[in-house]
Amino acid sequence: MARIDRLHQNSLVAAISAVTPSDVASLTSTSTSTGRYWKYYRKLPDIRYVVNLVGRLLAMSGPLLERMDDNGVWRFVESPPPATVGALAIVYDSPGGMEDVSRRFAQQYTVDGESFLTGYTKAGTTVLEALSTSELYGENKRFYKRESAFQTGRELPAGTKVSRVWRRHPEMSRVAETALEALVDDMETLMFLNDALRARVRSRLAAAGIVFLPNSLTVAAPSEVPDGSGAAIDPVTRQIIEAMAAAIDNPDSPEAAMPIVVRGPDDAGGRIKHITLDRMIDEHEMALRKELRQNILNGLDAPTEIASASSTMVNTNHWNESSVKMEMWEHTVAPIGDALWEALTQMVLVPWLKKTGVEGRYRWRVDRDSVQIRNNQDEKTRVAFDRALIGDSAARRRLGIPDTDKPSDVEYVRSVGRQMGVPELAFYQMDLTVDPAEVSSVRTGPVRSGDGRDLPGDTPNDEPQRGDPRVR
Repeated sequence: MARIDRLHQNSLVAAISAVTPSDVASLTSTSTSTGRYWKYYRKLPDIRYVVNLVGRLLAMSGPLLERMDDNGVWRFVESPPPATVGALAIVYDSPGGMEDVSRRFAQQYTVDGESFLTGYTKAGTTVLEALSTSELYGENKRFYKRESAFQTGRELPAGTKVSRVWRRHPEMSRVAETALEALVDDMETLMFLNDALRARVRSRLAAAGIVFLPNSLTVAAPSEVPDGSGAAIDPVTRQIIEAMAAAIDNPDSPEAAMPIVVRGPDDAGGRIKHITLDRMIDEHEMALRKELRQNILNGLDAPTEIASASSTMVNTNHWNESSVKMEMWEHTVAPIGDALWEALTQMVLVPWLKKTGVEGRYRWRVDRDSVQIRNNQDEKTRVAFDRALIGDSAARRRLGIPDTDKPSDVEYVRSVGRQMGVPELAFYQMDLTVDPAEVSSVRTGPVRSGDGRDLPGDTPNDEPQRGDPRVR
């Protein structure tokens, strides 16, 4: 049974266009944001967490096939034509794997707001890749792929097809829009605070401080062990330095736990001081870091509860976390998946159908039921199935059960027999040593009170009998 796509008909969130090497060269040379935002992905865990979550969710998904009917409405195709199955096999037989293409496409689209879907033939096999703006470039009418930021790219095979998929900027439609654009100042400030805090913690002078020893603890005779500078070191200073260094080199040794013994005048011990130059971590800086993180999380294309799942800024629990993730899948990740599969429709499906002579308009879209985040979705599916709102195949798909596990006709009859309490059906085509008719004579249900005998009812009387208080 065909069904109408429930969320959209033609509402893609991305623009898709085939590009040439000169187009890519023009885009990468005129754009000021090429590769700009990936440093925040590398250095800010909050950004990385959201970007990777988007990639993982899309990698878990799969496609569905739709066909336009005579009324111009796209409808789900239950039984895809063999030619469309062949086109899908081309996609999934790519050496890199469709899961990796989906993951990288979603990550690039989230960070840069665009991705280059690239297809070429290598050793007779179609290779599909999602390349970032930092990877792909065009030169001398050929496409090149950088293996690293510091190397010259390798030339892609002749006949390489590239589709640019991007979210149009509201000001300049040729420019890609990304949520990170409005967060640059906050992310730069947060990175500056993180670097300052890390430098302060790692500073040897600030952490270790200075040990002040009064001169009365030293002796006049110089040390016999030179330090290489030409100046003598007194024995007390040398002993303390050696003891502290030994404790650092061998922290598990018994000597590391022993105190350093020093002798001197009675009042000299009180003059030994440990002077620390460490500044206390400013509470205002920590509050500013928290505020910046919150601003960044609020600006991402994801629910704030998702972005701060590992922090205490937004409270989540096992009751609402899966619901929030499902919301993110429906409204953030699934539209990115539609853009990916529309690009694959134009790159693979349409040319393949023309080649095989299949009539009609077909397209791929992401299957929103292919990603099941366990919350109350299972219960909703069971209720819908019990009320005959969905069929067997739809229920299995929503519950994540493959069609290969569907019951056979005999198993279906037995399940109906168990539900109806009919032994002849429950044990259908089973080789039993007991007659199902005997099983049907066994009563089931709660234990009845009394001895279980069926006694005839008392004959009703129309007048009081002996023992009745009304009889005198």
